[in-house]
Amino acid sequence: SHNLPPSVPLAVTMGWLVGVIAGGLGYVGPIFLNYIITFITNPSPPHGQQNQEYIFASIWLVAYLLRILFDQQAQWNCF
Repeated sequence: SHNLPPSVPLAVTMGWLVGVIAGGLGYVGPIFLNYIITFITNPSPPHGQQNQEYIFASIWLVAYLLRILFDQQAQWNCF
């Protein structure tokens, strides 16, 4: 039987958890990009949709930065 320090299983578990979150955040970009491209290609967008697209672009940027953070944290915990 291997006797690992208590912090090793916790670090691996945290690495796995933030890795899963980073993987999930990877799917946010294409979803919001679809909304943004739909807005750009619409010749007459509804009133107020431009603000919504700015919000989508901002969320996309935040999700991308969080993905980088979580991905680096997962690699740091596991390797």
